Amino acid sequence: MFKENSLQSYVDSFFDNLTLYDDYKYDHRYKSILKASIDVFLDNETQFNAFGVYEIFLMIYQITPEDKFSSNDNSGIVSPPNIPLDFANLMKRYEENSSGLGMGSDFLIRSVNVFILGLAIYSQNKNYKNYFKDYVIGTPYKNYYKNSQGEFSDEEFLYRWGIASLFYDIALPIEFMAKPRKKLLNNEINSILNAYGEDLQINLLDFPELDSITKIDYSFSDNYRNEYPTANFLNLFKPTQVIFHRLALDFDLDARTLHLLENKLKDILENVTFDHGLISSVLILKIYGYILQNYDKNPDIFFYPIVDSAIAIFLHNIYRNLLQGDPFNLGKLHPSQNPIAFLLILCDIIQPHYQTSAINNKNSLENDLKIEIDSDRLYVKYIVRNASPGFIAHDDIKNLIYRTLSIDDIFIMGLAISADVELQNNIDFGEIIKNDISFRNVEILASQLHQEYNNKIKMEYEKELTNGSLNDTIKAEYESLCSFDELPSDIKISYIRQVKSIPKKLNRIGYEIAGLSDERVAINSFSPKEIEEIAILEHEHWCEEKTARGWTYGPIRDDDKLIHNCLVPWEKLDPSIQQYDLDAAANIPRIIDSVGLKIVFSKIKLLAVEMYKYYLDGKGVSQKDGRSFSYFMQLPEDIRNSYYKKAVFMVRLLFNLSYELRDIEDSGMPVNRLQDEIAEYLAKREHEEWYKEKINIGWKYGPIKDDFKKISPNLVPWYDLDRIIKKSNIELVMHLPEMCENVGLKIVERQ
Repeated sequence: MFKENSLQSYVDSFFDNLTLYDDYKYDHRYKSILKASIDVFLDNETQFNAFGVYEIFLMIYQITPEDKFSSNDNSGIVSPPNIPLDFANLMKRYEENSSGLGMGSDFLIRSVNVFILGLAIYSQNKNYKNYFKDYVIGTPYKNYYKNSQGEFSDEEFLYRWGIASLFYDIALPIEFMAKPRKKLLNNEINSILNAYGEDLQINLLDFPELDSITKIDYSFSDNYRNEYPTANFLNLFKPTQVIFHRLALDFDLDARTLHLLENKLKDILENVTFDHGLISSVLILKIYGYILQNYDKNPDIFFYPIVDSAIAIFLHNIYRNLLQGDPFNLGKLHPSQNPIAFLLILCDIIQPHYQTSAINNKNSLENDLKIEIDSDRLYVKYIVRNASPGFIAHDDIKNLIYRTLSIDDIFIMGLAISADVELQNNIDFGEIIKNDISFRNVEILASQLHQEYNNKIKMEYEKELTNGSLNDTIKAEYESLCSFDELPSDIKISYIRQVKSIPKKLNRIGYEIAGLSDERVAINSFSPKEIEEIAILEHEHWCEEKTARGWTYGPIRDDDKLIHNCLVPWEKLDPSIQQYDLDAAANIPRIIDSVGLKIVFSKIKLLAVEMYKYYLDGKGVSQKDGRSFSYFMQLPEDIRNSYYKKAVFMVRLLFNLSYELRDIEDSGMPVNRLQDEIAEYLAKREHEEWYKEKINIGWKYGPIKDDFKKISPNLVPWYDLDRIIKKSNIELVMHLPEMCENVGLKIVERQ
């Protein structure tokens, strides 16, 4: 009756029948990449792979300041913020550090499992699909997704369901935080927003303040008010007011009932019982309400699909825990009332009880779900070999579903749920990837990287064939060559990861990506040392990725057993394997140029140039004519790196002192002068760092500097340093605000 990995076949069915607007309209591969990320997750349900699903979905549906498909040469840089993704990343990190707080399960994996289960039910159950379609078409919202034939598209479900399921537990880690940690989280959230220059403040310690959408466009709600005159009496820049109005429409609630609900929510908040669904829904409305206004997008996107998803998030706990009790006494939720909420509650009840240990980075899942879905019935069997002590019995799951949902209107033959359970407890945490390059260029660059790999293998194959020295490895590689679209899901996602990590690797050596209109000089090639550093970092990322997906080292590669002979430190790699990463690193400037962008000195590295300029001025060599950059480039590479490390270290020290560097155009009052004691502290710490670095590479103290013998008179602790040298170091720090301004940065005090 039950099939192993049956969810995979249902996911395949969903995507087989799906057409993404951006794919057929703009010739993208978004559907195949999203499906690949889900396939990789289903193959190995780790936190690392779960975040990959978040990342791909939120990049595909990222709301940007301009048309996503503009030819503007800045369109591929990291400048457009992806606030929802950054917030998910931050919450994931806080949960990683809170494993002892009793949360029981990783919200990333839980949410992705709910996401996938919902896709499966939608693809197999025509009853639910019809309820969803009728609900959307029955609203005034007419901008829903349509396929290439102009008909209602399943993408409308994908969009609404993705936001609802991936964010329904986003505030779960906050539920377990003490007040000091919430304050720290507040600071981090707003630091990210300020770095983007976004005027969006989030205060998790003050619900009335959290329950407000920044008002940018005063006409933002006009269309909605015209459609629903009853909304004229509400503040539609307040998320809970928007939620209450939609609840009144979906459930035919009167004003008295809504007032009772508002008072109940106040009681919940005042008694600090905290409902993460309430906070999650408010956060989604606050973030998307701000983004859509700020980027001058159609407000209907907010008041229909986004609010629909937020309502589902709001109801996923509150419906059964509050609204079905006194004094509301609502009956079973019917799919016609709010299809997304109905499905979210169903999947949330089913999902957590079969994958409680999926956080472990292991190849074989300890728990499993066997499932059959069609338009008549739903069969579920839990195979639980390692569950938490709080595991809910399958009979209780079935009763909870029947008590909460009008389930027979979807599955006319009902439910069948059973389980084989062994209670244990073993929770660990995985790793994540940080979002970098905008997604519309990621797919292009990933495809190019793969094509370059194909070209290299073809050249080696033809060379060895001509020389009569063809070995089995190259022959096998050549025979397995295929296009990017034909790649297995895990390899495809690996290329995506490799491209998205380019900015991080560039940042390590002081570069960043910019548009062609940027005034900074294009960097068209790297030094051999820089190429090697990028290649080593890429190999480290590759090892992390493989390990997170369950691969282990073995002297003989075996893909079926997830064993790889290259899972070793860089220095132990065969030189021929190293060359693949070295070639890829050397080709980065060319592939970045191919999408109309360029590589330039990062502003932090330009700050290092300014420090060198100050050094020259101190030596009586005037650089006011702007030649400092060319002088800097002529320095030996180790000297250039030393100045860059000094600039990076200074930035980190400032951050520890509650200062940060921002773009000069971003919000925040610049600090024009550092206090004397702060300047001396920074100079002292920088000298100590320099002192340790020199000692580690063999330098010694001597009264006369000798670079060849590695001798310096300054190689002494700060308190023994010559008074004039001390003063010079302090004065350099005092000039930091001016140096920052020269490169388009400013120092801002963090609140």
